[in-house]
Amino acid sequence: MPPTNDATTARAGELESALLACGRGETDAFARVYDLTCHRVYGAVLQAFGPGRPAEDATCAIYADLWHHAPHFDPVRSTGRAWVSAFARASVLRERRTAAGGPAAPDGGEVA
Repeated sequence: MPPTNDATTARAGELESALLACGRGETDAFARVYDLTCHRVYGAVLQAFGPGRPAEDATCAIYADLWHHAPHFDPVRSTGRAWVSAFARASVLRERRTAAGGPAAPDGGEVA
């Protein structure tokens, strides 16, 4: 694990606070969650789908789902970064199954 510095720790705390506020329906907090995570999420989506419209659509779907599932975020169980990463990964897998014509996995709701 790479060493952390004060800026990294502050960003992690900011993400967790924003996720909690997002879970309370605060749209400004959702914008902050997006700003703090979009590069990592879109990078993962690009690896799965390649550049183009499918990646853009999948990214939009991930953030729409994240907005609805934000109340499930629990900072005692997971860091904000880990929760968003796990959520995005599960969403990418679901999107790929759907795009391949397979059955969509049932919505599991909560992500660790």
